[in-house]
Amino acid sequence: MGMRSAPSRGGWIGLAGLGAGLLLEAFLLWLLARLWPGPAAAVLALVMTALLIPLFVLAYWTWGYFSLRYDLSRDAVTIRWAASRLTIPMPDVTHLLNGRAYLHPVRGIKWPGYEVGRTQILLDDADPEADPLDALVYATAPVEGQLVIVANDLAYVLSPADRAAFLRDFKMRRRLGTVHQVEGPTEVSTWGRLTVFRDALGLELVVAGLIVSALAFAWLVWHYPSLPAEVPLVFSFDPATAQAVVTAMRPLSTTWLLPLIGTAVLVLNTALAVAVHQRTRVGARLLVVGAILVQIAFFVVLLKMS
Repeated sequence: MGMRSAPSRGGWIGLAGLGAGLLLEAFLLWLLARLWPGPAAAVLALVMTALLIPLFVLAYWTWGYFSLRYDLSRDAVTIRWAASRLTIPMPDVTHLLNGRAYLHPVRGIKWPGYEVGRTQILLDDADPEADPLDALVYATAPVEGQLVIVANDLAYVLSPADRAAFLRDFKMRRRLGTVHQVEGPTEVSTWGRLTVFRDALGLELVVAGLIVSALAFAWLVWHYPSLPAEVPLVFSFDPATAQAVVTAMRPLSTTWLLPLIGTAVLVLNTALAVAVHQRTRVGARLLVVGAILVQIAFFVVLLKMS
C-alpha cells in the first residue's frame, strides 16, 4: 500500500518560488540581450549562471514535496522522497505514536507545510528529563497531523494523508508477519547508486572545470567589443626563436568556438568519467583533469588576443 503525504501549502510555496526564480532568469536574459556583449553583459551572465544552482536545488526540493509518499508492506515501511528511498524493516519498529513537538528546528528543508530533515523529540512528553531521540522528518503537516514511527534508537516523523487508514494497514500487516528479511534501515538514492557522487575530489574537479568554462565565456564577452575584426587563432612553434608565432588570422566571430569546444570537452569527459568511475576512480579523475587542461589551453589563446 502506498499513501501520499497530507496536502499542504508547501507545494504551492515551492512552485511559487520556482516560478519567481524562472521569471527573474527570463528578465536577466532579456537584459543580457540588450547589454551583449561587454563588461556588463559578462557580469550579468555570471550572475545568471550562479542563480541556476539555487534554482536547481529548489526544483529538486519541490519535486520531493510532490513525490513524498509512504509505502507499507509486511516486510518494511518505505519512505519515498524525490530520488531517495528510506526503508525501515518492520521487525525494527517498536511502536507508533502521535506527533511530538520538536526539541529544536528541523535541520534541512523547512518552509510552511513542508519539512524534511533531522531533529530530536521526546517520546514521553510528561517526562522532560527523558533522553531525546533523534528523528528524521518527512512531513507536510503540523505536529497534530503527524505520526511517529519508533525503530530502535531512531524515530521517523511522517504525515500520511489518512492517518487512520495508515494505522489500520500498518497493524494488519504487522499481524501477518514478514515474508522476506529486509536489512536496514537503509537509504538508497538514484543518484547515490553512481559512485562518482561519493567521490568528493572528482566532483570538485568537475566544479573547477565549470568555473574555468564560465570565466572563459565571461572574459570573451567582456573584451569582445574591443577585440580586432581578425584575431590570431592558429599558432606554430618557431625553433629559431623558440617561441609560438601566429600562422593564420581568423574572423573575430570564430573566437566563440574556443569556450564552446572547451565546455563540450568537459561535458563529454565528465559523461565518460561517470561511466568508468566504478571501475577506475583514478581514470575518471584523469578524464576530467584532461578536459580542464584543454579548457585552460583555450583560455590562454583567448588571453593572447588582448
